[in-house]
Amino acid sequence: MDTPNRPDAPAREPIHLFTAFNVPVRVKPPAWPYAVMVWGGMILLSSLLRPARPLLLRPLAALLYIPFVLFADLGHALAHSFSARIAGTPMKEILIDGMPRTLYADDDVPPHVQERRAKGLEEGTPPGVHITRALGGPVFSGVGLALSLIWRALAAPDTLARELAEVSIVGHGFIFGSGVIPLPFVDAGSIVKWALVKFGFLPYEADKLLRLGNLGMSAVFALAGVVLMLRGSVRAGLVVLAVGGVALGAGLDKIK
Repeated sequence: MDTPNRPDAPAREPIHLFTAFNVPVRVKPPAWPYAVMVWGGMILLSSLLRPARPLLLRPLAALLYIPFVLFADLGHALAHSFSARIAGTPMKEILIDGMPRTLYADDDVPPHVQERRAKGLEEGTPPGVHITRALGGPVFSGVGLALSLIWRALAAPDTLARELAEVSIVGHGFIFGSGVIPLPFVDAGSIVKWALVKFGFLPYEADKLLRLGNLGMSAVFALAGVVLMLRGSVRAGLVVLAVGGVALGAGLDKIK
């Protein structure tokens, strides 16, 4: 017997969590894989920060870590929404889909669109707007990192406050560090690209220059990674080599 065709189930709408700066923050369902992923990452972080801690206590410590890491991650995205409002291009929403993504309803900002397209600039948004929007996140993460370092310096050794300060340093530090590497898909890459456009390059020319820079960076990171490993810093060397691999992929236009 033939089975009648059934219409595909409608895609589930993102779940609304809260609204900040008039920007809704939503999570793409199902949400539980993200929670498990974050918790697992925090268990690993607990093992790295306090290797002497009993195994059964690490998942409990990880639960205490989660708010600080989420604050660093979501705060970075919300800072972009704040800077986007300053730039005059309010954000449409922040969608958590593995990691927070900042979404805009329209990248074209009138009345500049026709003028810029007449000059051969395929993107309508003025360079300064792109730069302002991209600055919010790194500023938030940089300030968060500085305050976390001060917190750690003030906290007594071998205390929960000291440990949570270190978690905050990891959260803000990782986001800030990855955001200031000029890759096309992170904040610094956007800032560099649109700064080049502001200096007279066309957007596609700026993209090419950025990719060439990424290729050069990949060679530097590869050399630094090998040197670190030869000197006995294997973990640090592997991390640097991984960053070099990402830069190589971006330079070859394989990672976007």
